[in-house]
Amino acid sequence: MSHEVEQMFSAGNIVPWHKLGNVIEGAPSIKRGIMLSGLDFMVGTKPLFTADGVEVTSRATYREDTGAILGVVGSRYVPLQNTEAFEFYEPLIDSGLVTLETAGSLKEGRRVWVLGKINRESLVIVPQADDVINQYILLSNSHDGVTAIRCGFTPIRVVCWNTLSWAHSLAENQEKASGKLLRVVHSKNATQALSEIRDVMDLASSTFSASAEQYKTLAAHDVSEADLKRYVRIVWGHNPDDEKACKTILPKIEELVECGAGNDRDGVRGTWWAAYNGVTEYLSHKRGSSDESRLDSLWFGSGVTMNRKALEVGLEMATA
Repeated sequence: MSHEVEQMFSAGNIVPWHKLGNVIEGAPSIKRGIMLSGLDFMVGTKPLFTADGVEVTSRATYREDTGAILGVVGSRYVPLQNTEAFEFYEPLIDSGLVTLETAGSLKEGRRVWVLGKINRESLVIVPQADDVINQYILLSNSHDGVTAIRCGFTPIRVVCWNTLSWAHSLAENQEKASGKLLRVVHSKNATQALSEIRDVMDLASSTFSASAEQYKTLAAHDVSEADLKRYVRIVWGHNPDDEKACKTILPKIEELVECGAGNDRDGVRGTWWAAYNGVTEYLSHKRGSSDESRLDSLWFGSGVTMNRKALEVGLEMATA
């Protein structure tokens, strides 16, 4: 089995669902975060040549500390260094609005991420179930040229730590927000930057409030056994009336809908919110051959699309 998670940290003595990386007390400084996550390396580019010595337009990216080749990119490609990714968070951290939550690398440094927690009040989905979501900012990047730099807001369900992929399925207003966030980094006026940051945080809060309303909608509608089967088939791209479709996946999801993390609580049990979380828990805990491959899929692969589709289909069926 390939070891895709090279190194990472998780702050606040919280063990991630994938049980990987260094768990630390409190939130680290940017300098310590870079060291703990193993992201204290630089990325450079090298020319590429054909077998007979002719230089081509593409270039190779490589780790300057180990010399390992990470990928092949275009001639105009400029690496975003890991330190620059952390610097993005510096004004947010200095203002007290954000603390570092996790950071790390996958696939020998080909893909990296930094997650910051927005220090705002949690949003309650089901009060009697103590079911809440917190607010985070995720920045992810690849050094192999496969995926673009991504930055956006993401909610993570506290009871099962399962939906970081939300930052890669941003709604239109979140896309606008992420663009503004990236511009804040380049502001030369600290006072103006802080003001812009606060505006972005306010936008994040309103975006999360809208997301919370969607989750509350799911929690307000019961799901039948027949609808759950149709739901899973649609999310997996099958004919919803095909009784044989998803026959190996469906029992696992049905079990998670019934007994998954938080789904057995009053106000959650038997609702579309439980159905949605059953699917997302399957994607983050059961799908794929390893914890590392599931993590990669959730943030960079097909799990992103399936997670987004699960919410869209769930809302449509719940309110039909």
